[in-house]
Amino acid sequence: MRDLAHQQFLTHLLALLVRKSLLSYDADSDRYRLHELLRQFGAEKLAYFPDLLARVRERHSAYYCAFLRERAEDWYTGRQIETLQEVENAAADTRQAWQWALDHEKWTRLAAAIDSWRHYHRWRLHVVQFEDVCRAIVTKTEKISGAEGTV
Repeated sequence: MRDLAHQQFLTHLLALLVRKSLLSYDADSDRYRLHELLRQFGAEKLAYFPDLLARVRERHSAYYCAFLRERAEDWYTGRQIETLQEVENAAADTRQAWQWALDHEKWTRLAAAIDSWRHYHRWRLHVVQFEDVCRAIVTKTEKISGAEGTV
């Protein structure tokens, strides 16, 4: 019952934000979009609260890495095209989430998401970009190993 009430509340809230032009709905991607100026304004205000900003970025990273992990098996099924479109629609957020996880050494999160991220790059023929992803992982682990005095 609580989940239904929560879902109804969120649906009502999203509709209200769309009516007030604070959000727009993109039917092609089935996503809501925040106007860029509002996003920038929110980011500026959030910067005044570093603890909150850190929690927001942590949750953003966790969400989008889980998003990739949840789609990992779909690349091997008849849902490949749908999965490609879903990941494409979230690619910008996913790149940010991936980079944050790498910067903060969230290795378990990255390991769980990497197969799906690799499939996305392969399907989009972004081989060089995925090589950059792998190179960044290697560079980060080498820095850690060097700092700890291990090889």
